[in-house]
Amino acid sequence: MHLLTISPEYATRHSRWLVGAYKLAAHHVGFAYSLTGLGRLDCAIRSADIPYYNFINGGIKVGEPADILVDFQCLSGLWILGMYEIIRTLSQKLSNDSKLGKAHAATDDVNLLKRKFARVRMPLAKFEAASKFPTDHNYLSHIIGRPNGWGWVVADKTVIYRNELADDVLKIFDKFEDTEASLFFQKQMA
Repeated sequence: MHLLTISPEYATRHSRWLVGAYKLAAHHVGFAYSLTGLGRLDCAIRSADIPYYNFINGGIKVGEPADILVDFQCLSGLWILGMYEIIRTLSQKLSNDSKLGKAHAATDDVNLLKRKFARVRMPLAKFEAASKFPTDHNYLSHIIGRPNGWGWVVADKTVIYRNELADDVLKIFDKFEDTEASLFFQKQMA
């Protein structure tokens, strides 16, 4: 039994999450477990994008349960909260390493991504805008559109999409060195 259903079209994406999880495990072993789960969740949410979009745009049948509305929104928010903590911890780790003279090429990119996540995370978790963004809203409105998926309106004319954040995380993985475990998963993908 699977709690999360991943469409076959996201199998390669799921493998990219595994590779990235084990690259970052070199910086903290806990990343491997958390990122493996968050990667599965990303792929499952993406697998539900089209059914969700169709559902809210008239594809609902009378008597059909509306659970997808609650689940999609809740899982998208939980993904943000979990992924923010990974990015925040990674940023802190890289910053500490930099102070020790071990600067990493991904440090600036990780810090920029952390700020982007914070704009969504603060109103989701604390119902207030991130202090670094005084024009942001305390409460987030939602938006969904193809191909961007679920998004949050963080400020007037500013939307941050979950799919774009997930894509940015995958790009960050490319900036980290391979490990024995990440190479194993890469071989499995080939």
